[in-house]
Amino acid sequence: HISAIMRGSLAIGLKMLIQIFVLSSIFHIVQSEVVDTVEECNKNELDKMKDEFNQCALRFGFEFEDTRNAFIQQIYLEEAACIFISNIVEKCGQVWSRCHTEREVVTMKTSQVKSLLTTYREMVNIEQCEVVTEYSKVKASHGIEKNCSDAGILNVQNDLQNCSYTRCSTAYETVQNL
Repeated sequence: HISAIMRGSLAIGLKMLIQIFVLSSIFHIVQSEVVDTVEECNKNELDKMKDEFNQCALRFGFEFEDTRNAFIQQIYLEEAACIFISNIVEKCGQVWSRCHTEREVVTMKTSQVKSLLTTYREMVNIEQCEVVTEYSKVKASHGIEKNCSDAGILNVQNDLQNCSYTRCSTAYETVQNL
């Protein structure tokens, strides 16, 4: 039998796994909006770039969750959410320049900010978060086009979240029944 502490740890781990799937799915949605890549990148290099981005996002996701659990006051959550988005876009997004043009990277970062805001809007003070205001201005000034409507992107994200949640819940229940 699994102890209550281990079940609690597994539950927290599965919750983080679901969030990782969400971040990963957001990246794949953002990635799919950018079709052209720098010619030097082959499939292996693109896969390596995606993996590095996901590992980086995972690291910052864990940091953000630790902060959310440690500080419950709204002002701290707003700052933590802004730092989280900034780290994902600026630090993790650096790998994109290996396989994408500068314009594509800007498009990907802008889309990433928008996607993260879809999930974390309640926690982010949009007016005070520099990375959010910066990429909102970039999008407005460059007239970045998109292939999907906001509703279409949200539907795909919701489908991926539901699928990830179902699979993680099944895994959790299986562990519970051991």
